[in-house]
Amino acid sequence: MLMKRVALIGLGVLGSAGVGLAIAYHQATSLPDGYRNQAQTSLLAPNELQAEVQQVEQKLRSLSPENSSVSLSSTDVKVLVTATIAQISQQVKASTAIKGVHTEIDNNQLHAGAVVDLAALQQSQLSRQEKALLQEAIQRIPGFHDRQIYLGLEGQPRMVNGQIQLDPNTRVKVGKLSFSLDQIAQRVGVAPEQIQSQINRTLPQVLSEIPVSSIEVEHDRVVLRRN
Repeated sequence: MLMKRVALIGLGVLGSAGVGLAIAYHQATSLPDGYRNQAQTSLLAPNELQAEVQQVEQKLRSLSPENSSVSLSSTDVKVLVTATIAQISQQVKASTAIKGVHTEIDNNQLHAGAVVDLAALQQSQLSRQEKALLQEAIQRIPGFHDRQIYLGLEGQPRMVNGQIQLDPNTRVKVGKLSFSLDQIAQRVGVAPEQIQSQINRTLPQVLSEIPVSSIEVEHDRVVLRRN
């Protein structure tokens, strides 16, 4: 899936970046501060996750002419992100590589991603190109092959034609290192808009029958509105 590919591209950019190996290793292997609380970041069992998703969907279904906006907490957002990551990891048989999910709403930006075990990721179903990108980063940075690292996205969500998307200023995160879509696109040899489009396809989506017209980050919440 694309999220895995973008993350691996981020690793490839890291592997070829002109930074000192010690600095790259430290920054790339730094986990989000919130990840230290395992109770808040560990993956839920499938039945528990489904129950959580249904609760968020019920809240979304409350949108109506009489109730024109719905506010999602950071916990609600994490449920949707976790469900999306779980679905993607199952499709590429990388479930054992996902060690935790991190979400944060800060300064009108949504931060979302997963902590990934690189040793387990190497055993998942990677394409030849993805394996090359992963191996490039691992070979360039000693001790990188068996680490857990954070791979994520940060950007401002918006509604476009009924779909949740991230803005063109979205950045790919590898630990505390941050890469623009332009940097990723240059590495892959495609237009930044194509990378952005592919990333948007991996984002959690509200139910198709829910008439959401806008989405905004307000303080520590995500607010969805209908016309």
